[in-house]
Amino acid sequence: MESLKKLAVKFPVLAQLESKTQGKMKQEYSVVVAISLVVIIILSTPIGGILGSLCAVLVPMKETLTLLKQVNPKKEEFRHAVIFWLFFSFLLFLDAYLAFLLGMIPLYTILRFIFLLWIGPCKFGGTAFLYENILAKIPEKFYSYDTPEDAIKSAAKVAKDTFNSTAKNGTSKIQEEGVKKVIRPEGDKKNE
Repeated sequence: MESLKKLAVKFPVLAQLESKTQGKMKQEYSVVVAISLVVIIILSTPIGGILGSLCAVLVPMKETLTLLKQVNPKKEEFRHAVIFWLFFSFLLFLDAYLAFLLGMIPLYTILRFIFLLWIGPCKFGGTAFLYENILAKIPEKFYSYDTPEDAIKSAAKVAKDTFNSTAKNGTSKIQEEGVKKVIRPEGDKKNE
């Protein structure tokens, strides 16, 4: 309540309002009502999503930029930044491609705003909770990738196997001629 009094003193209009209501409307309550009205207006208008995302991103962005400027950042801080941006990008994907469905979820914008504020600042520990309870339990086979060379070899093997199985099962003359042109260009008359 003391912090609300300090905030209310900064606005002389609130002191005038309190004197006009003969002390019935305290300055602190006026601050709470004003903040509540601003939040309701912002979150209930179409621009609320943009402002909510902006507010929820400013603190983590500041923390991330600070982290990038550090010479030896702590592992927990780095993990926090990566997990926050992972979830933020996932929410952006949902907003961009599933907006028609998300519009049917009551209070989605408010819930997303609260979620981002929970995982945004490192002190709330939201990203640590998400990592321990969700991300750490995902099997490694879903996110481990081969080297580019292995991926190319695997793709070449699939293409070769597909070609061989198609050739064994019989293809039309046109398909065979097309395959021969791909394998051996027209200028190459060897082995005919």
